[in-house]
Amino acid sequence: MYIAEKTKSLAKEQYGSRKGHQAIDLAVNESLTNDLMRQLKRTGALCSNDVKACYNLIGHTPASLVMQRMGFPRAAVDCLISTIQMVKHKVRTGFGDSE
Repeated sequence: MYIAEKTKSLAKEQYGSRKGHQAIDLAVNESLTNDLMRQLKRTGALCSNDVKACYNLIGHTPASLVMQRMGFPRAAVDCLISTIQMVKHKVRTGFGDSE
């Protein structure tokens, strides 16, 4: 996040893990936006994207290239990508863990 902040690579709507940003601000902004769309009778859509549970679906090569272009150290990118590639995913249910 430090590098992304330093290179101004984050959208102003990005609140997660940023200094000076709080979840309540995001909630209020979202509510005000929805209220405004309703009052003006405008159509709109909200896309909330949180990759915390789906890192395995990210294209590793493009992600690596983007991170390196933004200034991330190659060793850090390699560590992240290699770790994600070795992760084993299991679903826990009331009947036990999936195979």
